[in-house]
Amino acid sequence: MKTLVACIDGEVDRETLQSTFGIRHRTYFRNTYLKPSMDEGYIEFTLPNEKQSKLQKYRLTAKGLALKESLKNSK
Repeated sequence: MKTLVACIDGEVDRETLQSTFGIRHRTYFRNTYLKPSMDEGYIEFTLPNEKQSKLQKYRLTAKGLALKESLKNSK
């Protein structure tokens, strides 16, 4: 989860995030990285009412931004 949060700058689509991690399997990436991060409140949809949209992207929430900042400061 921390690695996913660290990779997000602004709004990012799933394909870009997935390729950053080098993971080809969409379902695995969604279940292992995206869903837990969303459930914990670190990331959110940019289009929350259109979850199946091809234009869907992800962005950090305030909680995600705080985690990213704390990770940056701990280095």
